[in-house]
Order: sequence, then structure tokens, then C-alpha cells
Amino acid sequence: MVKSWRKKAGYYQSSRTLAFGLIAMLPLLLGYEYLTLAANRDHMSQVRNGGDVILRTLLSLVGVHSPFYLGIGLLLVIGAAIVLRRKGTRLEPQYFFYAVIESVVYALLLTYVLTTITGHLMLAVGNGRSFHANLMLALGAGVYEEIIFRLFLFAGTAWVMTNTTRAHPAAIFMICAAFSSALFSAAHYMGAERFSWYAAIYRFLAGILFCLIYQLRGLGIAGWTHALYDCFLIL
Repeated sequence: MVKSWRKKAGYYQSSRTLAFGLIAMLPLLLGYEYLTLAANRDHMSQVRNGGDVILRTLLSLVGVHSPFYLGIGLLLVIGAAIVLRRKGTRLEPQYFFYAVIESVVYALLLTYVLTTITGHLMLAVGNGRSFHANLMLALGAGVYEEIIFRLFLFAGTAWVMTNTTRAHPAAIFMICAAFSSALFSAAHYMGAERFSWYAAIYRFLAGILFCLIYQLRGLGIAGWTHALYDCFLIL
């Protein structure tokens, strides 16, 4: 009984670390980049995840231009996470399997909660995109959108507020979650999609729930939950 509890505790603690999260995202990243290359090879219309586009735009402003720099950069970060991971973090193979199963449960719960709150489900399939393109966008969302909106904007602003104010942790969470989720929702309208209050509120609420998952379970499970949730919408 004690041994079983320690094993579960080891998974719970390790899966919340940044090192585990970045490594767990590797299959999503590889799948996204492969589908992107396949789309170019087959002369399909170029489609990229919005988070990917944001990162590319920011890096291009400082003179970094390469079709593969984000994928390579993330692989380097993952490699560094393996080397520099916090002492005591266990990266056992079965933990990643547990993380995917846990993410499936959260993705299904997320669908149920959002459907209950808003009255009906907002389908991700739209604008005449193919299944290939929608799958590519779903995988990219689990990597790039979680890194931008949860790791950088949510966790980053929470870290700043924690170290510069005396606000209560619950207040910090609510402020940072609302801030990052508002930007997360707004980012979906950078392209050709027309603004609608229903979709904007739906995405804002989804962002809040992704922040909650990130806060409680870490980047990796938040990323897989996001990707699987989007995949469920296109099935």
C-alpha cells in the first residue's frame, strides 16, 4: 500500500514539472511539424496554428528567419529540460502513458463542462478546412498555444505578480487566468474568422479551464488536454 502510494505520488509530482511537460509535448510537436511538411509536399494550402504564427512573427522582428527554427528551438529546450531537470523529477516511460490517459479524461470533462455552461458545443471544423489541416491545427494548439498563453502569459504574469505584490494567490490566479484567456480568445480572430460573442466567450471560458489544468497539473497535461480536446471536436 505504501509502495503504491509512493508510485502515484512520484507520477503526480513529476508530471507537474516543466521538464516533464516539455518532453511530453514532443509527440505533439513532431506530429504538427510532420503534417505541416506533408501539406507543403502535397501542395495543400498553407495553414499554421495561430500560436506558431505569433512566435514566428515575434522572432522575425529580431531577425530570426527559418522554416524550422521553432521546432528546432523547442527540441533544444526539451533537451535542456532533460539535462537540467529538477533533482528528484522522475521521467519514467509509464508516466507519459499515464499523462495521456489523464489528459483524455480532462478533455472529455472539458467538453462536458463547456457544453453545459454555453448550452451547445462549438465545433472546431470550419472554413472548409480538411481533416488533415484541422488535425495539424489541433496538435499545434497543444504545443504553441499552451506555451504562449499558459506558460508565458499566465504563469509568467503570475510569477511577476507573486514577486512584486502581496495579492492573495487566488486573486493572482483569477487575474492572470482572465488576462491570458482574454488574449487567447482574441488571438483566434487574427485571421479570416469573423468575430462572434458566443465563440469569444466560449474560448475565454476554455482558456480559464486550461489555466486551471496548467496550475494543478502542469504544462504537459495542459498541452495534451488541449490537443485531444480539439481532436475530439473534429472526429
